[in-house]
Amino acid sequence: MGKRLPKAPNRLTKGGSRQYDAPRNENAEDNDHCPDGSRGYYLEINQYAPLDWAVPMYGYLMPILVIFTTTTNLFIIIVLSQKHLRTPTNYILLSMALTDLLTGWTSIPWFVYYYTLGGYSTYDKIGLTEGWCKSHHMLHNILPSLCHTTTMWLTVFLAVQRFV
Repeated sequence: MGKRLPKAPNRLTKGGSRQYDAPRNENAEDNDHCPDGSRGYYLEINQYAPLDWAVPMYGYLMPILVIFTTTTNLFIIIVLSQKHLRTPTNYILLSMALTDLLTGWTSIPWFVYYYTLGGYSTYDKIGLTEGWCKSHHMLHNILPSLCHTTTMWLTVFLAVQRFV
């Protein structure tokens, strides 16, 4: 496993945007915060946003938005699943509602655990449990991006279908 880099100050990149180097926990083991050493890097969770801003946004507002989005998408799925509404356009709209629903559902377990239930307070002390450690990257980055990208391509497909 690689050694951690020393703390670096915030710096400007070539394009003028600010690059933030998140502070590292000096008490953590050299491998990372995963109990079995399954990851070869330190999970820089707090680099996304400061906790005083992230906890209200991701811990309280995000679950409310996901519940609202889930409810509306379930209504859309129920309505468009009816036999007399099965058209090619409605299949695309149904698929968009499903992938949009999955976008919220894939990220919400991490947000609820880490921000709503206070997982951030134990992360710096003892690290993540093995399950959260292995699933963090998948639940936080890969699956939501995949579902959201699918929704965007379905939107493009719908526009092409309506144009032709």
